[in-house]
Amino acid sequence: MDEFKSFREKLKQFGIEIKNKFSGLDTDLQSMESDIAKRNFEKYNGHCYYFGEDRLSWFNAQRNCQLIGGNLVNIDDSSENSWLKSNTNGAGTGGYWIGLYDLVEGEFRWTNDQEVVSYKNFRSGKPDNAGGREDLCLPLLQHRKMGGLSL
Repeated sequence: MDEFKSFREKLKQFGIEIKNKFSGLDTDLQSMESDIAKRNFEKYNGHCYYFGEDRLSWFNAQRNCQLIGGNLVNIDDSSENSWLKSNTNGAGTGGYWIGLYDLVEGEFRWTNDQEVVSYKNFRSGKPDNAGGREDLCLPLLQHRKMGGLSL
């Protein structure tokens, strides 16, 4: 009988531990939901966009996007470009990174699927190789200060 009592106590303790873990998980999920609600997520045309305010390098911005299950934005058409323009008015002095790069000179590809870009809305004369610096990664700029996509 002592073994049965001991087993019963262990089972009861295990049940309490599971209940506490589920309670903690609920708290964590509520915290994450609240955190996501505070962030700048927007939906458009079946996609979810995050407008971050952190000033990051292109590589760190892409890494952060991947950590939350995404990539830097692909701009597939003028409609999406216009929507992004209307949602980046508060871009301030920097702008936003997009998921476009060219490891091979002039062959621009999207980071998420490696597809060659079909929609291009570059500013006149851009991207260039100004000052010997390669335009490997491009920003989406509201204020026309650097090479990138024209809004």
